[in-house]
Amino acid sequence: MIPIADLAIRVLRRSRLDLGPGLTSDQIADIQATFGFTFNRDHIDVLRHVTPEGWIDWTGKEQTIRDSLGDCPRNG
Repeated sequence: MIPIADLAIRVLRRSRLDLGPGLTSDQIADIQATFGFTFNRDHIDVLRHVTPEGWIDWTGKEQTIRDSLGDCPRNG
């Protein structure tokens, strides 16, 4: 794990958010292919270790994810 991801995970743990299990490399690749964007390397490293409460549920239904994303991947 790279230092930025390590720091982010420590902050998330201190925040007392529920942290779900991380995503597999295959899950991350599928998400990127399905939604047509690439996660930043640091974001990938965090997602491989934890999936924080309040973030998009990447394992959820595709339409629910699309609704949550709105224009985010295209516009910032």
